[in-house]
Amino acid sequence: MHEGIPKGQYLRLRRICSSEEEYKHEAYKLYQRFKSRGYKTRCLHKQGALAQTREDLLYKPHGLKNPTIKQNNQGQTRLILTFNDNDRDVRSVIHKHWDILSKDPTLGQLVSPRPLITYRRNTSIGDLLTHSHYQ
Repeated sequence: MHEGIPKGQYLRLRRICSSEEEYKHEAYKLYQRFKSRGYKTRCLHKQGALAQTREDLLYKPHGLKNPTIKQNNQGQTRLILTFNDNDRDVRSVIHKHWDILSKDPTLGQLVSPRPLITYRRNTSIGDLLTHSHYQ
């Protein structure tokens, strides 16, 4: 059977329900409907567990999907910037004022003491010339 249909319905139910008790009640009714249509119990429990609240997804730390990746950067706040030759000024402003974010009562719990700055590749002239928009 398809696993995407129960997952989508559980996610939809999570968005619609305003309280956790209401979600649990409606999720059980949804579980009974899928069970009567022949879906497996393991599949339904797995898809129901994947439907997390938005707050859980935003604020609770979660494990890495790939266990082979080292977890040394797990607690770091990563700031991704496009590479630029003149980024020294931007980097110094970020480092200079980062303590304002870390002292904030709400954001201080979410950000690390120092940001980990990561660069993505900038567009080159080759990228601009290879794809022609004219026919």
